[in-house]
Amino acid sequence: MSEVRVGPKRSLLAQGRSRDTRQAIIKAALELWSERGYDTGIDDTTAEEIAARAGVAKATFYFHFARKDDILLETSWLTAKVFYEDTLKALLQGGSTDQVIDAVTVKLCRRVERVPRLALRKMLRVQGAAGPR
Repeated sequence: MSEVRVGPKRSLLAQGRSRDTRQAIIKAALELWSERGYDTGIDDTTAEEIAARAGVAKATFYFHFARKDDILLETSWLTAKVFYEDTLKALLQGGSTDQVIDAVTVKLCRRVERVPRLALRKMLRVQGAAGPR
């Protein structure tokens, strides 16, 4: 009789850890860049420093991100994802289309407003260089 495999549970656990690790790397990068100033901090901070701050090996950094600029791309896509999820949630709660558009636009603007302008410029340059996904 063969042994019962519990692969899917293990797989979900591994996916969760991977997602947590990725988020820790993003958080560490944003902290370091904020501390050092976005004008030079993004370019001057090494992948090794980001990995150390996140508590992971440098190889783990590169497993998740090919280069530091990919973190900026990720934050842009995360913002778009939050915008979409907020819109969907508001629509499902029965808000009118105009009310939903107004509410999520204000929320998105406030979120973008908190991003330092130099970081936003860099994100837009990286996004433009990456092209459409």
